[in-house]
Amino acid sequence: MKIKEVEKVLGTSRANIRFYEKEKLLEPERKENGYREYTDKDVEALKQIIILRKLGLAIPDIREVREKKQTLRKALDKNIDSLQAQIDELSGALKLCRQMKANHVELDDFDADYYWNQIQAEEKEGRNFANVARDYLLLVEETYGNMWKYVFFYDFKKDRKIYGLAKAVAFTLFLCIARGIGKQFLWKTGTFWEGFSYPFLVFITALVLILPLYVLSKRKPQAAAIVFSVLLYIIFVFFAFLALLIIVGIINSVFHLGLW
Repeated sequence: MKIKEVEKVLGTSRANIRFYEKEKLLEPERKENGYREYTDKDVEALKQIIILRKLGLAIPDIREVREKKQTLRKALDKNIDSLQAQIDELSGALKLCRQMKANHVELDDFDADYYWNQIQAEEKEGRNFANVARDYLLLVEETYGNMWKYVFFYDFKKDRKIYGLAKAVAFTLFLCIARGIGKQFLWKTGTFWEGFSYPFLVFITALVLILPLYVLSKRKPQAAAIVFSVLLYIIFVFFAFLALLIIVGIINSVFHLGLW
């Protein structure tokens, strides 16, 4: 069965099927002409994957279930806990949203103090709201991930999803060690520990820069957007220049050009 037929049978897109293959959830056989051939077993596996995704199971959990690294029952237990946490988190927000709608609240007559006190009272009674601390954490994670790619040309977040946290961390440490060895013995521009610790210094610097920017975004979002764009541009130029220096340094070391 060709992928076009699978799309028609399951009512899902080719992009979705390719994504599941990329995530190692499915490995259809390839014919001599290079085209994938999907068997009834592959289609059945796709149905299972789609069902589990619709239930909210994470890709890594589905992968572990298919690889027999954990049972489906255990994955479902984990997913039930996650879904219940989401329901609990939204309970207070749902109640207050309905109250504000019933009161015909608009931005011009939005009494922030009143609803602030309402939320505080609801939380004391055990009703939950969205965790705003995640806003900062997501911003940090996204910025750190981008900066990490500029430093190492390595997508830690992607590898963590595919191979798991332990392997991604192990590869990260390998890159740090390689960088330290390169700095001391190849480029001879410093010590091993300077090269090894550089990415962590980048991360700490990012945290220092992001926190005030986050506060600014809450008060003056337009100004924060401009500052953030300029900052990203500066960071991109800096790391592009750094990458160029590294490449030139390697070429200089290999071919003994005597550039510096």
